[in-house]
Amino acid sequence: MALSRNDISFTKNAILISNSISFQGNAAILKPFPKTNAGFREIPMPTVLREYLKVYLKQLDGLFLFEMNRKQGLMTKSSYNKFWKGIILKLNTALGGNDNIKPIQGLTAYTFRHNYATMLYYAGIDIKEAQYLLGHENVEMTLDIYTHLEKSKSNAAKKLDDFIAM
Repeated sequence: MALSRNDISFTKNAILISNSISFQGNAAILKPFPKTNAGFREIPMPTVLREYLKVYLKQLDGLFLFEMNRKQGLMTKSSYNKFWKGIILKLNTALGGNDNIKPIQGLTAYTFRHNYATMLYYAGIDIKEAQYLLGHENVEMTLDIYTHLEKSKSNAAKKLDDFIAM
């Protein structure tokens, strides 16, 4: 939510992370620093995102990528919650859902962060670079995610068969 136009660098082909948002009651508070020092980072921008952001920024009225509107600025906590409910509603409708059938539930920004970590893993990004890109202060946090993913794709039986066949 703290991303602004100034954080999108088409010359570096990166998204710069240097701010964060916290809520005090319903009000969003912009902090001129991320949650930890490891949070300061440049995230490489995939080509498909680059092209999408060029179009999005032309349509954007305000400074921040996620605002209530130009006059009111950053989203309040309640508007943020409505924003996510709207996304979930649109996805459920697109999937044929209705008031009784909701294929997608519990979708959050953290879901997309975990998906990004998963993409890094399957793309072969090494653990130290993933730590940097995710803004983790210590590698153990990144290892927890990567270890979980490694176990989910593990083919222990085949690995044992290959080893025994040697």
